[in-house]
Amino acid sequence: MDSNKNRKESKLKSIFLSYSRKDLKDVKVIAQTLKAAGIRIWQDINSLDFGPTEDQIRNAIKKDCFSLLYYITKNSVGSKFIRDI
Repeated sequence: MDSNKNRKESKLKSIFLSYSRKDLKDVKVIAQTLKAAGIRIWQDINSLDFGPTEDQIRNAIKKDCFSLLYYITKNSVGSKFIRDI
């Protein structure tokens, strides 16, 4: 039964996209591909509200998303912001 619960829960939640803004052009293509496949995504440029960015991102990772996709590039590996989150 737990696997059914996890599948239902994952259908309601999003995939969190973690990346460097320097790679936004590439990530937009990935996001469009995921959306076209019916996968919900949480992406900062579309999902952030007013308020502390770091808190919203941590909350999304912990509560709103069932998975995290980390787009690894030299830019993202070198990002202090990404490491700190």
